Amino acid sequence: MRVTQYGTSQQLIYTLDSLQQGLNTSEQQLSSGQQLTVSSDNPGEVSQVINMEQTLRENAQYQGNLTSANTISTATNSALSSLKSILVSAQDLGLSASSDTGTTDTSADVTTLNSYIEEAIDVANTQSNGVYLFGGTDSTSSPISVTRDSNGNVAAYSADNPPVTYQGSTTSIAIPVSAGQTISPYSNGTQNQQVVTAINALVQLRDAVTDGDSTTISSTTKSVGDSENVVIDQISAASSVESRISAMQTMLTTNSNTVDSNISSLADVDTASATVKYQEMETAYTAAVTAAGKIMNYSLLNYISGTTA
Repeated sequence: MRVTQYGTSQQLIYTLDSLQQGLNTSEQQLSSGQQLTVSSDNPGEVSQVINMEQTLRENAQYQGNLTSANTISTATNSALSSLKSILVSAQDLGLSASSDTGTTDTSADVTTLNSYIEEAIDVANTQSNGVYLFGGTDSTSSPISVTRDSNGNVAAYSADNPPVTYQGSTTSIAIPVSAGQTISPYSNGTQNQQVVTAINALVQLRDAVTDGDSTTISSTTKSVGDSENVVIDQISAASSVESRISAMQTMLTTNSNTVDSNISSLADVDTASATVKYQEMETAYTAAVTAAGKIMNYSLLNYISGTTA
């Protein structure tokens, strides 16, 4: 079949254009380090990369949530440890006071117990980044209500009307840490009420020491000890939450590293191979340009010869 001069020219143009596009793509890949520069490069792999990049963004958000959760859990654990120390000190004072009634001025002990009570109230009002740790979902206002006497001290204890009451929420804040999974670094409503119970136990011990009743001092000292045991259980629970958070952080980091590696295997350029490919295409392009020049010169000579014959 005879190929026309026009057809030859069009084929040359197509070949040169294709080689030039290939050179441009190779050059862009080498300069960017990415082999997937536009979606048309490989639609299937580009789609995979987009999905994996979304996974990385979600993992980063979850990691941020876990960091916040860890901060809250650590602060909760620290606050509970402080409360435990207060309760231990109060028990020591109570044991000493129970054997000193009638023979020693208890005003100093009462003053000390009042300071313990105030410290425990401060623990109950602990905040982390402006959020009350022991208020449940109602985390923007003080979780406890305190009734005080004319001297500014916490009022005497009454079973019918305790001077310290819980006014927070019965539910705790849940933080999303993965698809469909949450964690609550805060103590729950029951645990928060137990903190209030511990404070009221301190008030009862103070009242007993004020009255100088050794029997009541002994019983209220035991109540403070019971509250200490409850707080120890809470510390253990908070530590378990911290361990769970740490495990999830490790898992997310591992997952993100794997996803990032998969993205690199799809998107990153193998520089050595890409360089060889670029050099081959450059050689092919140079050869094509040279061949095109010869063909066009030959065609021109034929034309001139035909017109002058």
